[in-house]
Amino acid sequence: MMSMLEPNSINQTKYVKEICNRFLPNGGSVFLTPMNDVTLCKEMNPKNDAETAMMKDVQYNAAIGCILWLVAGTRRYIAYAVQTCARYSVDPYPLHWEAVLRIIRYLKGTAGYGIIYRRSMMILLYLA
Repeated sequence: MMSMLEPNSINQTKYVKEICNRFLPNGGSVFLTPMNDVTLCKEMNPKNDAETAMMKDVQYNAAIGCILWLVAGTRRYIAYAVQTCARYSVDPYPLHWEAVLRIIRYLKGTAGYGIIYRRSMMILLYLA
């Protein structure tokens, strides 16, 4: 039985592992940050049919949706990186996909992160 003074925690470790298995089937290196210093922009979008065809089978929107679920639950601090990638969901380019994979590799390295709620022992007395 849990004491009222013990901290409660929430994490999505199992879900992060499922995302990694789905979008990183060969594993991959782990990153310490969810974004790098490359600025994503519209000019990176596919310019011809060959580039568009290259991205046709990539599950870009599915990956963004999975990561957004984490943002809504326990990973609010990666919201900027995810929304930056989500801007290009209509017509992503390989560099956009690499940015999404970087976020997933970051999550792989931080799979156990979550939120801890602690009850304060401080009691405030107000004197009138």
